[in-house]
Amino acid sequence: MARAVQAHRAGRTSAAETIYSAVLGLAPAHPTALHLRGFARLQQGRAADGLCDLIAATRRNPGNAQAWAHLAACRLALGTVDALEAAARRALTLEPAMVDAWGAIVQATLDAGAASAPTLARHALMVTPGAAGAWHRLGLARLRSGAPPSPRWFRNALLIAPADGLIWADLSQCLRRLREAEGTERAARFGHATSPVSAAARTSLAWVLFDQDRISSAETQARSAAVLAPQYPSAYGVLSESAHRVGDFGAALRPGTHAAILEPRDDQAFTNLAAYHLGNGDITAGWRLFTHRWGRRRLIQSGRLPGKPWSGETGARLLVYAEQGLGDEILFATCWPDLQARLVDGRLEAVRVEVDERLIPLGRREQPLIDWVPRLREAHPAPGSVSAADRGFAATHHIAAGDFAALSRPTLDAFPVRAGGLAPDPIAVAQWRTWLDRAAPGQRRIGICWRSGSRAGQRSKHYPDIEAWRPLFDLPNRRFVVLQYDDCAEEVARVREHLKIDLLVPPHLDRRDDQDGVAALIRALDTVVSGDTAVLALAGALGAPSVGYTLGPGWVCLGQGKRHPWFPNLERVIKPPEEPWSRTMTRVAAAETALAQAATR
Repeated sequence: MARAVQAHRAGRTSAAETIYSAVLGLAPAHPTALHLRGFARLQQGRAADGLCDLIAATRRNPGNAQAWAHLAACRLALGTVDALEAAARRALTLEPAMVDAWGAIVQATLDAGAASAPTLARHALMVTPGAAGAWHRLGLARLRSGAPPSPRWFRNALLIAPADGLIWADLSQCLRRLREAEGTERAARFGHATSPVSAAARTSLAWVLFDQDRISSAETQARSAAVLAPQYPSAYGVLSESAHRVGDFGAALRPGTHAAILEPRDDQAFTNLAAYHLGNGDITAGWRLFTHRWGRRRLIQSGRLPGKPWSGETGARLLVYAEQGLGDEILFATCWPDLQARLVDGRLEAVRVEVDERLIPLGRREQPLIDWVPRLREAHPAPGSVSAADRGFAATHHIAAGDFAALSRPTLDAFPVRAGGLAPDPIAVAQWRTWLDRAAPGQRRIGICWRSGSRAGQRSKHYPDIEAWRPLFDLPNRRFVVLQYDDCAEEVARVREHLKIDLLVPPHLDRRDDQDGVAALIRALDTVVSGDTAVLALAGALGAPSVGYTLGPGWVCLGQGKRHPWFPNLERVIKPPEEPWSRTMTRVAAAETALAQAATR
């Protein structure tokens, strides 16, 4: 036994197991040998082999709290949660501060996605404050509960166990959620250095490389992680997203499906899988999985939706809920004409659409029969109350905006030849044309938006610096009008100073909140050139000639390559991972030139 324990403590679990077996050959009922051989097999990933030894050990010596705790950990590995709790409770009755028993109980609640996980993890931390795992699991519980990400729990765990690659990996993912790019990479590289054979550490590094658009390197790390731990779902997530990034949706399906099978409670895995099916042109399967998206889940889980879910029944008083961000709302707005058509022919009794308040004037002009209400979310709704969006309407049915899009666009043939749903004020359009005639007489007027309003973390890879627009700015007889919707005065000044281009800033226009005014300006322009932003979506929905640059075709193209079924007037330029932005913007300039030539024919 002394030789076996010495080998076990040195990490030589296979040698220790062999010696424990020799002991049991001499004394088959030796409780400590049974316990430690079962634990050694558990450590080797052979929980099923260790289970019988641990059950026998607890029967031979029911007062061994550590054996009960290891039996709980074995049950956790095998997924037998009910029996796990009984074993863990027995261990804690014998020794209330038993770290392994608390760890098994908290981990089981985490794996089950139970709402009680943060409370239980905090209690475990109070009992075992010196255990790195207790701090680590509290950080995970808060991260998975939807609470604001906080890296301090993981950092406290690393003060106790600085060489634990799994904690470094989870700290990296927490910082990634906060879009702290430098901290994310630093934590991932520390994790990889301390635990080079950890699947979690390699996957964390793979996500960093993916965010940096180093797709081949990301795939290499993810494949290594999958070899080290074939049941680790995040590794398959990297592989599927890497294929998605380069537009190979068919290649994304296999690892994406594998990730969803391994994490059946992870709705994000199924949302990603929906994107792969849609991007691959399998619209039926894609729309079916699209119901897992976060915005819809949050609405359904609120339990405050009026009436019944709507799936096309006639005679309904229908409430259409807003979801996701402004760009998604604009995308789904292209289906609003279908709602009005159902009102006109009597298939619906009444329709109320909840939408971002900035879009209401644009929707009301095109669909005057629809009842419009600003997007409303009460911070602390009364128990049992219905959504504020339904007040004064008495809906009999409800549907999320994305679900209606799936219902009204079940096939490619259902997409109209021209985008619709939004209509700017014609008087405002005329006023902007008058202003442009004065500011840019005889020139081609191009509205530009070069990036998203958020520049944190991995979003920066989607957009070049404004200086990279030189190929477009060098085109002759053009005047460029700023549609960028956040504070960009410093960038406008840089263009004026370094590139000698005087960008036109539309006067007295709130480019962020006055979407009606922005839409009128877009309709007055000759074309719009933008990154993948809400401005590009608005131009597409208005049917304005547009050029958009993006990292990949995305699911919205529904397997049609660069063609955008939702926005037929949008010309897309796709940037491969290895291509510098200067070359991409040269192709953007060529696309704009082709639009200009087509306009003169």
